[in-house]
Amino acid sequence: MGTTSSVISADKGSCECSSIDPGLNDPKGVMFDSACKGKRDQLLLVLQQGMDPNERESQSSGLRPLHFAARHGHLLCLEILLEYGAEVCAGDFYDWQAIHEAAMYGHLNCLELLLKYGAKVDAAAYNSNGPNTPLHYAARHGHVKCVELLLRKNANWKSCNRYGETPLHFTAMRGADVNAETREGLTAAYFCLFSSHASFLKELLNYGVDLNKQYKELRRTLLHYSALGGHEKMIKVLLRRNADTEIHAGERGFTPLHLATRMGQEKAVATLLKYGANIEATSSEGYTSLHHAARCGQCDVGKILVANGAEVNAVSDEAHESALHMCVQRNDKQFTELLIKANADLNIRDNEDKRPVDLPIQSEEVIHILKGAMFEKERVRIAK
Repeated sequence: MGTTSSVISADKGSCECSSIDPGLNDPKGVMFDSACKGKRDQLLLVLQQGMDPNERESQSSGLRPLHFAARHGHLLCLEILLEYGAEVCAGDFYDWQAIHEAAMYGHLNCLELLLKYGAKVDAAAYNSNGPNTPLHYAARHGHVKCVELLLRKNANWKSCNRYGETPLHFTAMRGADVNAETREGLTAAYFCLFSSHASFLKELLNYGVDLNKQYKELRRTLLHYSALGGHEKMIKVLLRRNADTEIHAGERGFTPLHLATRMGQEKAVATLLKYGANIEATSSEGYTSLHHAARCGQCDVGKILVANGAEVNAVSDEAHESALHMCVQRNDKQFTELLIKANADLNIRDNEDKRPVDLPIQSEEVIHILKGAMFEKERVRIAK
């Protein structure tokens, strides 16, 4: 009795290995039947007798024994075929390969073995909606362990098929929890952020990502991290979805604006202010963004803050320091001039009863600026 041909599914790019009846004098049939049903002894026998492991099932199919062993999860048969020279990247007429079979049917061990033997992690199958990669199929069918393996092997999770669908879309369509966390407490949105993929972050937001989730021990949100790194596109994506600008992160209580200010991220600061970030919000010790700009020597950011109405005479809670105290302590001539031009109060005293001019100052230029400003204010006062 001859081999009963399988039926190709162009939709999946694969076929069902239906009841193959190999017969006694049909080594090819025995090979395919053994690959389908996991009959390793019979498979080994026909291969030892010289059967080519790269034989196609039929002229119309193009599938090899390796496809069927991977599809049905027969790891030992898969290994035998590979050891006897089966081409790990052999495809059918749609370039559908054994790695696609293993990924679609969730056979993790088979997937690992194929990758070990050189299967391409991003192999593209050109079926009706292709190109689809193994990651597309693993994601579409909900095989989490396979997805994790492929990603560890640097599979391209941005890969699009004919309809612009990525593995991310397939995962979301299956109702996956877009806020699911890794062992470290990280989410897909977090990884989008650090790979600078604003378009994918938008997609995740469409599926209900928690915008204001606070990550790790620092308790920072996506907006905090975007502000810290100056990722302007990400900041805009988040703010347009009403991300909270006033969450205070960590023990020091920094807002996204504080972090952008401290890092000198001018565009990020301007964008946050445009979307309504509180310019006078204070960190845990009572420091405003202007304080942080002065402390970190970010004069260009200081200019933006002053231009947007920052209170130049705000004082911190315990130290009772003004921004002028801070820039004077740093001997920052440019920032000192900026604050004096913005009418900073020269006589505010800190918790040690010291005015800015009373602080130990190494810069003669800063001393000259302060004393000159004090003289001018006194002259104006007397003239009145």
